[in-house]
Amino acid sequence: MDWRWCCWVAIGGALGCAARFLATGGHGWHVFCAMVGGATGCVLRGALSASWTRATKKIHAGTLFANVAGSFLFGFISSCLSENESRDPGVLAALLLAGFCGGLTTFSGFACQTLGLWKEKVAPAAMLNVAVHFLACTGAVRLGALIAMPAPGLEASVTAAAFHGTLGANILGSFLAGWAVARLQGVREMTAFRINAVFVTGFCGGLTTFSGMAWQVNAGSVPALLGNIILGAIAVLAGNRLGSKYPGSK
Repeated sequence: MDWRWCCWVAIGGALGCAARFLATGGHGWHVFCAMVGGATGCVLRGALSASWTRATKKIHAGTLFANVAGSFLFGFISSCLSENESRDPGVLAALLLAGFCGGLTTFSGFACQTLGLWKEKVAPAAMLNVAVHFLACTGAVRLGALIAMPAPGLEASVTAAAFHGTLGANILGSFLAGWAVARLQGVREMTAFRINAVFVTGFCGGLTTFSGMAWQVNAGSVPALLGNIILGAIAVLAGNRLGSKYPGSK
């Protein structure tokens, strides 16, 4: 990991977070705030994943840590913000929630790693990865909200736009990440390095969010839980199979 990698991830992450922010009802110059926060969160997530990979030889621990930490911060910050600002994303909500927490957490990375475990014929580990992620992240967002002493009615502020936008972004990002991972198997090392940084870690990681989804599940949205698990799994599998049919060339 060097400054060039950070730049590629930051660019992709900013674009991905901007797309998700717009899909969930964001507008105006607040998009820029989401891009700044998203770029920072994506780079930090990539750094955490890289360091945990070197230490444990597994990227899953780094992704889990980033998702849990980001979910905790999402719950804490959401509860600290006023109810009105949470309903109509302001500067802090765009910068810290949609941006930083959204970029720090990733649904596409989680989906690709779970698919990898499944393809390696370790189904129990894949199912355990799903269970641990959802339980730990929903628990973390709840803990963050409790520590911050949430304002009354704040948990009910999940709008239809936020639900559909987050679900759609997670599905699309998982599909694109699954497709890209399969395509990268046959390309040159330097090209794969750049595409992985700007597209997989950056754009797809920024487009998808685990913290926003965990907040919706914490607010009692069963469709958010089932929709992300089922449709996310279908999307990453479909993308990976499509990419495998047309592998990249060296």
